[in-house]
Amino acid sequence: MRLVDWVVVHTAGAYDFKAKRVVYQSTESIREYHKRHNGWHDIGYHWVVEDDGRLMPGRTEDTIGAHVGGFNEHSIGICVTGHGDFSPFRPAQMAQLVRLCAGICEARQLPPARVIGHREAPDHGAAPTHKTCPGTLVDMNEIRRLVADRLDPEVA
Repeated sequence: MRLVDWVVVHTAGAYDFKAKRVVYQSTESIREYHKRHNGWHDIGYHWVVEDDGRLMPGRTEDTIGAHVGGFNEHSIGICVTGHGDFSPFRPAQMAQLVRLCAGICEARQLPPARVIGHREAPDHGAAPTHKTCPGTLVDMNEIRRLVADRLDPEVA
């Protein structure tokens, strides 16, 4: 099993400025974009949480991802479809994200503090980024709190 120290949360960042609406892409459309636009062999993330909360696999967790520059070797990347600057994660997405992050933390023996947003990764050694990912409407402290509550319901 690959050594993993971090779980990094992303948003697909899809917004239709003409129609003024968030676009919820499918895992396959993200995969095709990564392959065609970035020239990668597969989607960069390990998991994708689609608009309805459905969890879809990306790369296997034992495969190094392509989601945060200088940080992929020891992290798992999770993408939540939509655009976190224009709309918070939907309730079904948030519930699935928390379940997934708690499961990864439990399996990898990571504390909830190791669940971070892409924008927070440079604080922990990743390449600098100008991105707000997973979005200004996504509260990573709240996500970490919910993951902690799920891992230790006695404390909640």
